[in-house]
Amino acid sequence: DDLAVNAERATGFRASRELPVLWAITKGSFINKVIIVPLALLLSAYASWLIVPILLLGGCYLSYEGVEKIFHYFSHGKHETPTAAPPPDQKALREREKAKIKSAVRTDFILSIEIIMIALGTVMDQPLVMQVIVVTLIAILFLIAVEAEMNKVSWPSRLELIRSSIVVIVVIFVLAAVLFTYDMIW
Repeated sequence: DDLAVNAERATGFRASRELPVLWAITKGSFINKVIIVPLALLLSAYASWLIVPILLLGGCYLSYEGVEKIFHYFSHGKHETPTAAPPPDQKALREREKAKIKSAVRTDFILSIEIIMIALGTVMDQPLVMQVIVVTLIAILFLIAVEAEMNKVSWPSRLELIRSSIVVIVVIFVLAAVLFTYDMIW
């Protein structure tokens, strides 16, 4: 369900700053693709054995993210409407904006690696020209989809993030124990 940039990273800006923020995130996403696509193609050409482990690591990350979303859904009730607070100063707003942009570009980088590797994994046995075409088209399509993804999610607080992470880690260990037990019995 995730495209290149998680919408959570690009909400909560004033209307006058929305387009500059989206432009900054889009530029960051483009730079990520310019870095990732050639590296992925080099990896395919010279160390194709690394593609499966990278896909497995990405799968673990996406599993973590999925369990975190499920935990968030069940553990958080409706949010109260915040009371009116005095507006923060311009410097604080700019710092928060920069932090959100940086977070969005970092998320884009992680998810883009996984997306590009999945695309590359499907055409690994094809000639290099076909790999270049497919991976480049996938990168372009996900770059275009960045803006659509921006309008979806809300930010968790630090405490929510910590709680969610603990639940995800515990669930991973419990599932690992269940699978280990199943393998030992079977």
